Amino acid sequence: MQSIWSQLGAIDPRALVEARLQAHYGLQWATRAARANLPAQPGDDQSNFGWDTSRQALVTHDLAAADGGIFFRVGLGIAVLNLFVVKGTEMVAEFELEGAPRWRPAPGLTACWLISAFMPLAA
Repeated sequence: MQSIWSQLGAIDPRALVEARLQAHYGLQWATRAARANLPAQPGDDQSNFGWDTSRQALVTHDLAAADGGIFFRVGLGIAVLNLFVVKGTEMVAEFELEGAPRWRPAPGLTACWLISAFMPLAA
């Protein structure tokens, strides 16, 4: 998927309010995973995100897998509205958020998904 960038001001910022809120609520889950698995850093840097161009997604820093081998990351796909876990280049788990009210799926459901996605990585 190739990025399509627009000149700033081409879209009325008020038209982006819902998209911004959706990204904010979706990223809270990836942030929780980072905070639970990374040591605290000055400025809360452990919970910032990088851009994964191939997945068109914001992703966490590398989180160590229990086997001490390949690291994994939690991300939020912006174009497809999904949370995901990748280990190296392999997609381990995916959770579709599209259609959830304001991207706030039931917290218990999302937490269960995260736990189940991490289970194979903890073994």
